[in-house]
Amino acid sequence: HELSVMLSKNFLYDALHTEMAVAYKFNTKEFMFRPGVSYAINDNLSVGLGAFFLYGPEETLNSYASKVLNSLFFQIKANF
Repeated sequence: HELSVMLSKNFLYDALHTEMAVAYKFNTKEFMFRPGVSYAINDNLSVGLGAFFLYGPEETLNSYASKVLNSLFFQIKANF
């Protein structure tokens, strides 16, 4: 059994986009957290920052994967 929630909100006349995704697995007590923020410089170009974190008790999939997948990221997105 798992509960997943994604919240998002725009600010500054939709130029600033924030989001947060969270998931929790009740059986294995594993947790995923993915916050992010992006800013639209113009209609075709945006920049963003975010993170991806996994947590889980010893010997669960998330405890093994978190060593490799936990990360911070910077993105540049061009639409054309």
